[in-house]
Amino acid sequence: MSLQGSIGKLNLSKAEMMKLYPTERDRYVRDLINYVLSDGKEWTVREIAKKTDLSRNTITKHLQDMRKEQAIISEEKSLGALRIVLYRKAGNLQNKTEIRKKFGGDNDYVFFTLDSDDDHSVCIQQRQKDDLDIEKVKGAITVDFDDFEQFLKELHSFGAKVIQK
Repeated sequence: MSLQGSIGKLNLSKAEMMKLYPTERDRYVRDLINYVLSDGKEWTVREIAKKTDLSRNTITKHLQDMRKEQAIISEEKSLGALRIVLYRKAGNLQNKTEIRKKFGGDNDYVFFTLDSDDDHSVCIQQRQKDDLDIEKVKGAITVDFDDFEQFLKELHSFGAKVIQK
């Protein structure tokens, strides 16, 4: 699983990687993916899997998590009847303001703004700790700054209808 030209910590064999604790293994896989995406190009799951020598399922799982966390950006492209999804690293984050709220139960809601080279948006994440006390993003929504005021109006209108039921 050694990446050509990779830095020392990213050249574990599969056997060495499997000896890591699950959280360390997840962190290692994400580091591998980040390393591949660090060139700024767009990559498919298949290309990342080939470059890292990991399964496409493993890559897909981590890409989905990284996308929820806004660490990467995905874009779907159509080539005739064929649809492919391309992934790239999110732009350099210039500003991230975060507010965390707990409304009850075991869910936290994190509200933040993202201001980067190519993304100016508001994000809301629902987070929950799993059995190993690791916080996971259960769901998220990102709304472009330009659409945020209209989004809030629609959300308020929808919320009023839901509450009335």
